[in-house]
Amino acid sequence: MTIDIAGLNQRVGGDKYLLKKILTAYCEDMPKKLSSLKQALDDGGAETIIMRADNIAGASVNVMARQIAKASSDLMEAVKLGDIEKAYVMLARMETGYKRLLKILDDPFEL
Repeated sequence: MTIDIAGLNQRVGGDKYLLKKILTAYCEDMPKKLSSLKQALDDGGAETIIMRADNIAGASVNVMARQIAKASSDLMEAVKLGDIEKAYVMLARMETGYKRLLKILDDPFEL
């Protein structure tokens, strides 16, 4: 599941306008955050990678974007274990989850 729309809708008290506003703000920030995380992976600084992935995980949990939050957590764990190859796989999953979320936002029947 890319995002728990029902759960987020409940969290915002059924306010569809607020739900869309929160998701739009999240999606507007995500390309920069993902790019910054990729740059950190390319540069190889474990602390920076973990900090950036944790930021994405926290934001994703807040909007109930579970797939992205899980991939972010898995990425951090991979980095801690020194498995950079797996970290790149998790980054790809995060990017895929983000693209799916954009499609959901574009479909008025999903919200």
